[in-house]
Amino acid sequence: MAQSHAAMYELTSNQVQAFLRDGFLGPLPAFLPDDELDQIRRELMDVNDHQRDQPLYGQFVVRDWHLCMPALNRLFTHPAVYTAVQALLDEESLLLWRSFLFAKKAGVGELGWHQEWGYFDGEEIGGKIPSLQPSERYRTGDKAGMPWDLTVWFALTDVLPDQGPVRFGRGSHKTRYPTKLVPMTECEFFHQISTDLFKLDDAQEIVRRTRSNRLLLETVNTSSFFDGVDTAKLTAQEAREIVLARMSQLEAVVTLPFEIAPEDTIEVPMKKGEFVIFYERTMHGSAANRTDIDRIGVNCRIVAADTLVYPQRLQGSFIDGSGLDISRHWSIPLCGSSRNPANVYSPPDAAAAGSG
Repeated sequence: MAQSHAAMYELTSNQVQAFLRDGFLGPLPAFLPDDELDQIRRELMDVNDHQRDQPLYGQFVVRDWHLCMPALNRLFTHPAVYTAVQALLDEESLLLWRSFLFAKKAGVGELGWHQEWGYFDGEEIGGKIPSLQPSERYRTGDKAGMPWDLTVWFALTDVLPDQGPVRFGRGSHKTRYPTKLVPMTECEFFHQISTDLFKLDDAQEIVRRTRSNRLLLETVNTSSFFDGVDTAKLTAQEAREIVLARMSQLEAVVTLPFEIAPEDTIEVPMKKGEFVIFYERTMHGSAANRTDIDRIGVNCRIVAADTLVYPQRLQGSFIDGSGLDISRHWSIPLCGSSRNPANVYSPPDAAAAGSG
């Protein structure tokens, strides 16, 4: 019965060939009912808007909530997802290792072109600790040089053309484009994660959020930014300037200018529940949300099952390239029987992690 159910979601050979050519595929049809999608959206936006601590990491992040939210876990582990990824990666056994919320609020600007070659070392915020290590097959074996990871991006609301849908550089996964390091404040990623910094007009609220790592929407550790500063008489502008000065001392990676033909720049508007799958090597980004409606999406990242997740654990280090303590993280086998015995497949404390 399970095989018959999965067969409902099998891709055609034309879809697989289009993906190999273009580096992305979609939108693919929704498979969950609206009420389940709405539940996921409400739960994630409660996290985002109230800056809930992620139980695994002990601080506010919008990452890996599938390990704490059963409804989100059901979305990512559905046969429609792994059946498609099996065909696109040509892998029987797959592993779900990461997820991320994308709440592009009304008026939020462009997220520039970027690509990721599978290591997820936190380079977008200056990190240099790889989160993934491909197996020998992908390093020197029969799949040497091939991508071993895919991203699956879901629309939790309708994504209209003016809301900054995900866009791709068609065929760009075949080229590794040059990058450079710049001060964090000069990269577009910083302006995506720091919107509240420029909205707040209360200096003490800026200080409070900075010290509690709740000012930025990613994992830059800001807790020490006001150490040694008399904050009692700061204006909001002075507090902002201190944060910006500290952020400018950090480095981030940006993609150098490059050319993609206009006809190969493809935006993908979606209906709620639809999804798109792409190589992380494919150049992707999004335009500004030019509407007064928030654009809400969520992605998961899936790898060949013999990929080693967080290899630094084997040397006793549990901090990733984004500065998070990943000692309580685990990965979820999606399908197939292959496993990497060095990976962690269940939480050290399921009750505390909220997955019980």
